Amino acid sequence: MSKSKERGLVSFPKCGRTWIRLFLHYYWMFTGKEWTDMMVFFRHDDRWDYKRRVLLIRHPCDVMVSYWVHKTVRGKTKVPISNFIRHRRVGIPRFNKWYTRWSQREHDQLVVRYEDLFDTQTWATMLEFWYIPVYPMEFQQAIEKTQFDTIRENLEEIAEFPSAWRYLATMHGRYHVIDPKDPEAHKFRRGKVGGYVDYLGQDDIDYILGNFTLGESLEPYRQQYLLESEKYRA
Repeated sequence: MSKSKERGLVSFPKCGRTWIRLFLHYYWMFTGKEWTDMMVFFRHDDRWDYKRRVLLIRHPCDVMVSYWVHKTVRGKTKVPISNFIRHRRVGIPRFNKWYTRWSQREHDQLVVRYEDLFDTQTWATMLEFWYIPVYPMEFQQAIEKTQFDTIRENLEEIAEFPSAWRYLATMHGRYHVIDPKDPEAHKFRRGKVGGYVDYLGQDDIDYILGNFTLGESLEPYRQQYLLESEKYRA
C-alpha cells in the first residue's frame, strides 16, 4: 500500500459511492470550508491505507443488477445478466473476494449500508466518523440537494463539477449521461431498494443469495440481507 490517507471509503461498484461524493461536494460548497478539511478518498481497492475508513455495503442483488446495467447501457458489455452475476471478474465471485478482504479490518472502520443512506442520521454518522464537523443548516442543504428527485433535476449543474473533484462528485472526469432519454443510462438510475426483482429471475436471485458473503466479521449483515429478501419473494 502507498502512503496512508486520513479519510477514505471503499466499496464494490454500484453501492452508492457517487451519491456520497455528491453530498460531500455540496456540503463543502455550502460550508465554504477549506477543501482539505473535508477531503475523502474513494476507491474500489486497497491501493491506499485510510486511517478512518468507511466500508459501504449494499444488497448483493441490487448491486449485481445496477452493475450489469452500468456495464451494458453505459458501457459496451453485452452479456445476459445470468452470466454476468456468475462471472469471476464482475459478478458474485469478485464481490465475495473484495468484501472478505475488507471485512478483516478490525479498527477505525465504519460499516454503512446503502439502504440506511435513506436515513439522514446515517450521513451525520459518517461525517462524525471522518471527524468532519456537522453544521446543521449546511448539512440539511446538502441532504436536500442530494435527494434522488433533486439530483435528476440538476444534472446540468452536476455536469459542471470539475474533474479535479473526482474523489468527491464525479467518477472518471465530469458526470455525464450517455443517453438523456434513457432512464437506465443515468448514473443515478433508480436508487430503489429491492428493485432487483424487476430484472432477476428466481434462479438468479437464489444463486446470489445462496453464494454471496461479506466476510466472517460481517456475517450479521449478510443474515440481515437474507431476512430482508424474504419480503420480495413471490
